[in-house]
Amino acid sequence: MGFSVSGSWVLLFVGTFAAFGSLYSATANTTEHYTDARDFQRNHLAEIQGTDVSITSVSLADGVGCGVNVTVENTGETTLDSNETDLLYDNDYQANWQSSAQIEGDDSTDIWEPGQTLSISDDDVPEAPDRIKVVTGPGVADTAEVTGLQC
Repeated sequence: MGFSVSGSWVLLFVGTFAAFGSLYSATANTTEHYTDARDFQRNHLAEIQGTDVSITSVSLADGVGCGVNVTVENTGETTLDSNETDLLYDNDYQANWQSSAQIEGDDSTDIWEPGQTLSISDDDVPEAPDRIKVVTGPGVADTAEVTGLQC
């Protein structure tokens, strides 16, 4: 065998080695990303299953104009963040309600532990809502049908 045949075999071997190296890297990266995504999905599902809230009371706020007081209890096992919680009156998103919210009477914290109560006092409501919905960060919600509130 001459040099050209041996050189050809070396080129084929190096090319095959490089091809399998690239294939292994791509496969390993894909498997790692898939595993990470499955772990994230599993953890998110566990968070959702451990989350529960309950609107315990809705009343009119004392004072001038129309205001609503809403009390919501974290009845689940997951610690929530009030800044990641949404409030809707009659399917209308309410912005900036967190500034007047208190957790267990403390307005300086956003951390909403299991068993604690979130109290919302909203004095800027055009009319009394018929339905109030609270949606947590993980997506778990509670809705209260409101009857008898008149501004």
